[in-house]
Amino acid sequence: MFCMDFELVSSLVYPALAVLGLLMGSYLNAWVWRVHAGQWRWGGRSMCIYCRRQLAWYENIPLVSFVVLRGQCHTCRGVIPVSYFLTELGVALLFVGLTYWHLDILVFDQWHYLRDLVFAILLVVIFLYDLKYYEILPGVVWAGSVLALIFNYGALPYSPLSLFVG
Repeated sequence: MFCMDFELVSSLVYPALAVLGLLMGSYLNAWVWRVHAGQWRWGGRSMCIYCRRQLAWYENIPLVSFVVLRGQCHTCRGVIPVSYFLTELGVALLFVGLTYWHLDILVFDQWHYLRDLVFAILLVVIFLYDLKYYEILPGVVWAGSVLALIFNYGALPYSPLSLFVG
């Protein structure tokens, strides 16, 4: 019988998910700004929101770069909004919290866990965009609706009637 040490798994999983959450928070910050500025495209490196200079790798480390650079661009000294720091931290805590909650329930279901992570990301995007620009992007809402159908009807055992009522 194969038995895993829960403390060992926790000591590896939670820090890894925190780092993944930091990276996702950094990406979401950049995505929200680029979509609003009309500059979103696949790929491309991070840039200063003021002088548009491409950031070096060491200027793009979530949380750390904000603290080291004292919340300013290295070149133009433009103030980096504190919301960038808070988003990165918040998404990391969200990833760890969701994982903790899902691992604490009696039966772990990877589809429910993945669904909740995806919707947490979508809700963070909606929240950030609305907070900064007072607008909710219909494309994000429609993408969430389609993903809800795929997850809840395709991968999880929910009936079409319960989805319609919901």
